[in-house]
Amino acid sequence: MTDDDGYVIGYGKPPKSSRWKKGQSGNPKGRPKGSRGLRTDLDRELETKLTITVKGEEITGRAQQLMLHMLARRAAHDDVRASRILLDLVLQVFGAGDRGGKRDELSAQDQAIFEMLMASVSDLPAREPGDPEDENKPSGQDDTEPGQ
Repeated sequence: MTDDDGYVIGYGKPPKSSRWKKGQSGNPKGRPKGSRGLRTDLDRELETKLTITVKGEEITGRAQQLMLHMLARRAAHDDVRASRILLDLVLQVFGAGDRGGKRDELSAQDQAIFEMLMASVSDLPAREPGDPEDENKPSGQDDTEPGQ
């Protein structure tokens, strides 16, 4: 289709009469300019600087930082709900992995403990199947048959 002056009308090419006028765009009944959504308001509130007093000591920081500070403090003082919330948050943000440094290497102290453990395990005698201490056997039974 074409209009009067040879302009091809089709997909992505609306007729000139139905296009937005100069200076007009979008949905006139849509969201007013300058209005904010919940996400924007929440972000703004979490970024505000605050000062709180904890046991007579003033602590200044962003609201988000202070909330985490108080949550961690309560969790450290045996508040089970705070511990659960903090643990869920840590797992969500960091994942289930270890938050420590290199994951491939043990610290010198951990390596020494691991080597002592492995040495003590290697000193144990090897068990053979059918031993009375076999883990698969229910507890309270012995190898003797009844009536012997």
